[in-house]
Formats: sequence, C-alpha cells, structure tokens
Amino acid sequence: MANVKRAAVLVVISGMFVQAFAGTCKNDPRVTQACITVHGRLGFYNGTPSTRMWAIGTHHMFSVPTEKEEMPEYLRKLVPTFDDELYGDFLVCPYKKRLPEHMQPVCVESGKNLVHKLRIPRTQ
Repeated sequence: MANVKRAAVLVVISGMFVQAFAGTCKNDPRVTQACITVHGRLGFYNGTPSTRMWAIGTHHMFSVPTEKEEMPEYLRKLVPTFDDELYGDFLVCPYKKRLPEHMQPVCVESGKNLVHKLRIPRTQ
C-alpha cells in the first residue's frame, strides 16, 4: 500500500512539474490582467530579477521573476547566458498593473518569430 501512495504522489508531482514548463502561465492565479503580445528583447541582466524583457520602441521593462517556472523551456534554452538575447513576439501575462518607471512582473506564455543574437560576439 505504501508503494501505491508513493506512486500517486510521484504522479501528482510529475504533473505539476510538467505544467510549470508547458507554457500555461495564462491560467496562473497570480495573473491579474489579460495576456498581451509584446514585440521585445528577452535577456539576462544584472540585478533582481535577472530575466527581463524590453518592449521594443518603449522605455518599458518586464521582469520574469523565476524563469524556470514562468517561461517555457524552449525559450530558456535559446537564452542560456548573459551574452544571449532573444528578439521576437512574446505572449506575456502580467502579475501586476503597469506603473510608470517600474518593471512589470510577468510570466511568458510563448514566443514566436524568434531571432537569437549575441550582445558581444564571442571570441575563439
């Protein structure tokens, strides 16, 4: 009987783990507004949180509090270091209302039309 309980717990935990990486943030109870598409640049920056997205053509920055839980795995793999930037159209879901001169925390549901660039070309 103990093995059955352990298996059930493992299945539940596995399901939660998969959901966290499945790009399902729009159903997250912390989301306070409708998801929006942002044409932006995703990358890592010094400071907290380090994962940020600039909305191109604006001064607005979005923050991704924990990229492992709030960003799909395929996007994380495209931006592995501080030298990498990812441009594209991102579907983001806000956790808080937008305030002037403040980063807005979001989760990233998906990205498309993606272009990877290096901030500083790597030397060999």
